[in-house]
Amino acid sequence: MRNPRFIFVALIFALLGTSTIAVSAAAATCNLSYELPADIPLLLPSATPSEDQGAFDELSWQTFLALNAPRVGAKPSLLGDNQTQWDHWSSTVDLIECQNDPSNCFCADGVCGSGDQYYPPACQAIPDFQSYRVLAQLSKIDDSFLEAGRGELSNHPVIDANGKFLRYAIMLNPVAYEFVVDHGLYNKAGFGSLSEPVVFPCGDFSYQGGDPADPRMGALVLKTAWMDFEDQGQATSFARGPYHTEEMLVYSPAERSVTGVESCELKTMALVGMHIAHKTVRQPGWIWSTFEHRMNAPECTSLPPQGDQQGSGPNTNCPSAVSGDYNLFAKDCSDGAAGSAACQSCNQVPVSNSPDPQRVCTSSEVDTGHPENTGWCLDLPPAAERGKSKLCRQVPLSVGYPTAHALNQACSSALGPQSVWSNYQLISTQWINQGSMTCQNGVAAPGRSREAIFPQVFLLAEGAEPQLRPYLANSSMESYGRSNCIGCHIQASIKNPANKKLSTDLMYWLQLEAFATE
Repeated sequence: MRNPRFIFVALIFALLGTSTIAVSAAAATCNLSYELPADIPLLLPSATPSEDQGAFDELSWQTFLALNAPRVGAKPSLLGDNQTQWDHWSSTVDLIECQNDPSNCFCADGVCGSGDQYYPPACQAIPDFQSYRVLAQLSKIDDSFLEAGRGELSNHPVIDANGKFLRYAIMLNPVAYEFVVDHGLYNKAGFGSLSEPVVFPCGDFSYQGGDPADPRMGALVLKTAWMDFEDQGQATSFARGPYHTEEMLVYSPAERSVTGVESCELKTMALVGMHIAHKTVRQPGWIWSTFEHRMNAPECTSLPPQGDQQGSGPNTNCPSAVSGDYNLFAKDCSDGAAGSAACQSCNQVPVSNSPDPQRVCTSSEVDTGHPENTGWCLDLPPAAERGKSKLCRQVPLSVGYPTAHALNQACSSALGPQSVWSNYQLISTQWINQGSMTCQNGVAAPGRSREAIFPQVFLLAEGAEPQLRPYLANSSMESYGRSNCIGCHIQASIKNPANKKLSTDLMYWLQLEAFATE
């Protein structure tokens, strides 16, 4: 039976009478024709922003379908899987490593550009290594297997039902890549001449060409989450649909190995999560879309607890039992199950698998912003007790994000059961109800406030009225804390040699990876 407070909030939504609630699965439509929008078609600010959420969610699905098509003008496969437009983009690691030292990048004529890849020496031992992309992150934040670590978000890994670490990569479209290179923002010295906040290129609504490499499309940044697909079914009886998969070189640095030796393995990896950030003229604070696989986690049984992002915890109301395995909530994690001791409490950080978490398998570069430096050994199984993640989706889709929920059903039906892409769902789209007609820094744009960030989700507290707050989390990337994409990313900044604080235009990777590179 559903939590009474959950039902109470659903009734509140109905009483509000907003058109976002009126969008049902029957009313929503999903057009599979190629359309990559360069900007939102709305003129903002809106007097009724809650009614405009559907337009942003539709833009998110159009963007997801277009980027996951094999080329401009094509559609994602309806009969299985396909290569995507973004799988030949460069990652932030590729950019930083290749621009600073191209010796391990094998670029044409020694000049590296968008699409070129970095190959750690251990990966170069793999036969035909240049045929594969690398999941590798060598920065302070270990972004290849740790979630984002700023504000009240975690700096910890997600360990799936098979005891494997999820891996991550941040991908840049050619527009974003070339902007960073042209401005020299790939090492600390390059920021030395910066005197004004960073302003990435913006998408212009007048551009209808749909090419993610066209400067008029603006900057697009993806963060992708990947699951080791090779062990599927060995430890659990996964009852899950197909995935977008790719053969990838999975790199583990020496400092994250109990043996102290770096390694690289060719593995089949499955896409389980994707953030899409798109900077546009009408949304200089970026449009934030997040998708994840439908079998990542069950929904939590209630809405998140009341409070603001700083100092409040995640939703910890997991279902007591699940009838089948989810990627991030194994059936054996159900209360009273034989294997439940191996699973951590609901939406809490797993116990480290390091023999000495303060000294073994710790990053060689201590993050001064987060002095805790817990060791995680990528070459060891999870801790025997509470070592695996046990996650639920913090905001139930049908109540918290009804337009996304309706579009998910429509797009899944349009794609059909044979397409791997029908198994991914939009959680929601975050945006700011502010008026902008010029490309400007997202923090400097007028009208930004917590009340202007949408969608707003009801939060609950015992004995208190429900509270509306911006809230958006992906189970594979914001697992252990409260998440507000824009509220977190507006803090991204560096200090130039004159000690002037300058915004990096909501891109934390510039601060944590590029600016940290000597």
